[in-house]
Amino acid sequence: TFDINHDGSIDFQEFLLAISASSRGNIDERLAATFDVFNISNDGLIDKKELTKVLSAMYDLVGEIDRTGDRDSKTRTANIIAKLD
Repeated sequence: TFDINHDGSIDFQEFLLAISASSRGNIDERLAATFDVFNISNDGLIDKKELTKVLSAMYDLVGEIDRTGDRDSKTRTANIIAKLD
């Protein structure tokens, strides 16, 4: 979503735009921006593959190395989908 030039990475300008987009506006605008981050395929839906990819990236970001049991991205995705679907 924030990789505007689609080069596979986020440069500093794109990073600043991401921070700005996620911290501005009312709750509906912030939720829409968050949804766009999860909706990697831009099809208006968040599927299991997209959610698993985002959860894995979040784990990488915070340095989570124990990804067993409930901490497994696929397991957590299945639990989230079951609760929200």
